[in-house]
Amino acid sequence: IYKEEIYTQSLTNNASIFNTDIAVYKDGLILGRRIGTTMLVVSNSDLDIEIDIPVRVVSENGKVAADTQSGNKFTVSLKSDGTVWSYGQNTNGELGIGNNQNKNLPTKVSVTKDVEVEAKDEKTGETLIDETTGKAVMTTEKEEQTVKQISVGENHVVALTTNGEIFTWGLNTNGQLGNGSNASKNTPVKIDIEVDDELQPVKEKFIKVVANKNTTYAITQTGKVYAWGENYSNVPKLLELYTNSETTSDTTSTTTSDSTSSSTSASSTKAETKQYENVMDISKNYYLNKEGIVKKLSDNSEIKLSYNETKETEEKVIQTEKVVQMSEGVNHLVLLGEDGRVYTYGTNTYGQLGD
Repeated sequence: IYKEEIYTQSLTNNASIFNTDIAVYKDGLILGRRIGTTMLVVSNSDLDIEIDIPVRVVSENGKVAADTQSGNKFTVSLKSDGTVWSYGQNTNGELGIGNNQNKNLPTKVSVTKDVEVEAKDEKTGETLIDETTGKAVMTTEKEEQTVKQISVGENHVVALTTNGEIFTWGLNTNGQLGNGSNASKNTPVKIDIEVDDELQPVKEKFIKVVANKNTTYAITQTGKVYAWGENYSNVPKLLELYTNSETTSDTTSTTTSDSTSSSTSASSTKAETKQYENVMDISKNYYLNKEGIVKKLSDNSEIKLSYNETKETEEKVIQTEKVVQMSEGVNHLVLLGEDGRVYTYGTNTYGQLGD
């Protein structure tokens, strides 16, 4: 079992794990059921605060969660050592191997980025020094990246590294690679996304990437979502997914009618404030927030979960509140509730709802 200790013991008395499929919380420790990323929700009622902490469950030797996904006639595999391998059709460079040749055996994808290093003398191996400045001469070389998650669209791939950086390759006719152009790429391209919070400018890391047919999403550690591709643009844009909350303000006014009398009145006004949703997962038409609620991307309306329970002659409609996992098909949605039940929603022409 994998473990990660929570260092703030004063807050961990009121903690819960959002995705129970990944991990559970017990006695100040996160106990991982399997490798992956989950969200720890820590609260303190005395201070009236709640903190969301993304937690990545890894094995003791630092291996990542192995995965295999298929696109349109091609397959991409992520090994536990963080390397990516691909095979199959390669018309649009979806294999990411530097050419457009099909492969019938797994071929390693070189996921690298340029890093600045000190230049070395080829013969002696010593650092080269600039005679004018007296400083080391710098040069650029490729550095292999460790990938922790992949997601495969119809003809493109997005990869997330252990450093929270994003690489894409493959078909780009809809801008799904997010590199500012619509030209397809047969090698991984690093996507630069500046993430600035409105109140406090910070640079966040990404914890999850999702590739749909011709669209790509990236979720930050605070649950904000960036999207690019079909229905968006060829550069990442922050989605305006808001949760509305009410705030109440009290006002007091005094009215004087003459020099000897006056009256005082108090009133309350309610205002609606907007906050970004804390998103855990997203698909083509829906997203799942940290409260376990599934909403439509189009209008933010909730998908309600319920099931019928018959006891003797009385039938009750039981409501369940949290969703822990979702998967969207072409025209239907499958949800896993916190209660362990499976819920389906959408078109049922071929019995895909299983009801």
